[in-house]
Amino acid sequence: MIKGCFNGEQTDLNFLFNCSNLEELHLDSMIIDFDQMICLKDIYLPKLFSFSLLDCFIISGSGKRYEEKFFKWLDYIMEFLKNHSNNLKELKIISYRELREGQNYLKSILDTLSLYCQNLTLIGLKLEHIFGYMKRFERDNLENVDGVLNEFKSFCNNCPNLQKIILFASIYYNFNLSEELILIFIRSLPKSLKSLSFEGVIEL
Repeated sequence: MIKGCFNGEQTDLNFLFNCSNLEELHLDSMIIDFDQMICLKDIYLPKLFSFSLLDCFIISGSGKRYEEKFFKWLDYIMEFLKNHSNNLKELKIISYRELREGQNYLKSILDTLSLYCQNLTLIGLKLEHIFGYMKRFERDNLENVDGVLNEFKSFCNNCPNLQKIILFASIYYNFNLSEELILIFIRSLPKSLKSLSFEGVIEL
């Protein structure tokens, strides 16, 4: 198992090519140059069952944090997940908050999981992945979140073995979830679910 941050240093993910027996990979709070993430699309770890990417800090070696190719980091992660569609059982993925401005990653993540990661028993996502809005932007219109909730429902329908869902709130702002949204969310949950937990500050 590889877990945690390497003393705040940049991480070269090419080392994974030498880890064919790795079962758990938790890249949490690491500093990763997005150029180093390109290798993920070619990596296959046959024994991997648990992958975690929690609030990593993705940097650009060129210093241009918002150039177009910088936001392809998510594409590399999605290809990595596709490579492990048969053996991956546990997934927690939360991106660094500033990267959300680069692309509509909500639909991309849920689409990929729904199509390629149907053997998951545990999923950890941010509230944005489910409800698609943030209080600080005052996007409280239910119409804005219907699409994302439908994507989440589709994901749940395609993962018959899903037993645990962890939803992470942001440390930067609170969510204010209406009863109507909560009800829609509950109706979307799979019958196989045994555990649902919320982490962070959520206003109900």
